[in-house]
Amino acid sequence: MFILFSVIMMLILFILLPALAHSQQIFGGRCSDFTNTSIPNFDIDKYSGRWFEIYRYNNVIQMNADCTVVDVSKIDDNSFNADMKLKLFTPMTMHTKAHFIDPVKRNGKFIDKMPYLPELEYWVLDTDYETYTIEWSCIEFLKTNLQMLWVLARRPKIDEKTERKIQTVLKQNNLGKRGMRKSGNDPENCKCVYKDC
Repeated sequence: MFILFSVIMMLILFILLPALAHSQQIFGGRCSDFTNTSIPNFDIDKYSGRWFEIYRYNNVIQMNADCTVVDVSKIDDNSFNADMKLKLFTPMTMHTKAHFIDPVKRNGKFIDKMPYLPELEYWVLDTDYETYTIEWSCIEFLKTNLQMLWVLARRPKIDEKTERKIQTVLKQNNLGKRGMRKSGNDPENCKCVYKDC
């Protein structure tokens, strides 16, 4: 029975691995432990509002979408809604709800729940609340890990100072060296995502 289960799991892995490789960044070993990197005393009120995606690792959820925005609205002191709007072939909206992993520590580590999908743990590695936020997620699978990374900002474009700050944080955390996709945020192409048409 165990041998049959192992064969089936290897077959599933063999079939899914190309799709996963295209959709997340695959790394060897365990997920990093950014113990001191997530935000202490994370403030949901300051975090609320609209965020525009600037960069990301490609992922299954967003595929090759552009114009991604996330509208964050506080539910209570420990949770918030995050409505992701994007343009694949046509504008789409995905509703998610996130809550602190540890409501006592409130350190920017969250569980995110989307309809019909497993819960996803993700961390806000760095933010100044007013300009940018860097979010990261990692799932371990056998002896590899699948990472997702998002860089978002309060505006569709960032200035050089903000870019330098973001790149410094990514470098300190050994992130963003490969496979970062710059989001297409052309105002004309994105108008029906940024505003209702």
